[in-house]
Amino acid sequence: MRKWIYHRAKEMLDELNELPFSDDVDDKKLAIIRRGLRDASMELFRRAAERTVKELEDGVHLELIREKKKLDDILKEDD
Repeated sequence: MRKWIYHRAKEMLDELNELPFSDDVDDKKLAIIRRGLRDASMELFRRAAERTVKELEDGVHLELIREKKKLDDILKEDD
């Protein structure tokens, strides 16, 4: 995430530096900053969601392994 933030911040800096001076330059700068913050927020949520899905999948997989072991133990007892 650190690399992503660095590269996105660099892009924003380049955009800010390329803005020509005008009456609405502050509004344009604010729009660039807001867009960068929105992008960072969306990226953080996307990565958190991916991590959560992976953890849930791993948890379900682990639970299935435990259930299979229980069934195997029950079948061994019946033999």
